[in-house]
Amino acid sequence: MKKNSERSEVPIAAMIDVVFLLLVYFIVTSTQVVDEAYVQVNLPGPVEGPEVKPKDSFNVFVFEEHYEVMGNKYSLSEMDNYLSKSAQFLKDVPVNIKISKQANHQKLVRLLDSLNKVEISKFNLHTLR
Repeated sequence: MKKNSERSEVPIAAMIDVVFLLLVYFIVTSTQVVDEAYVQVNLPGPVEGPEVKPKDSFNVFVFEEHYEVMGNKYSLSEMDNYLSKSAQFLKDVPVNIKISKQANHQKLVRLLDSLNKVEISKFNLHTLR
């Protein structure tokens, strides 16, 4: 007896077409569910008291070799002394730290540690060109 050994093939191209048609159908007919909720946001009002003007800020420059305040060059230990002496005046004034691109990041971290020692927490970072 001879067996009929014909292989049946599944038309894969037709199945791919059907899958893409289903994909397009579900993409077109689907709707995005937008979860919306009422969230009350209390925005801050105007600041009471005197405003800090740009001239009321304190600038510290961080260079590769030294720190600089008002044209005077300081080492790290001298900067610590300077900050501890003037900390009471700097509590309410933002400190602008302007760092050179050539300065080592450790110089900035050490300055931030010095500011933290004298409890100065308001500062801005700027990069010099």
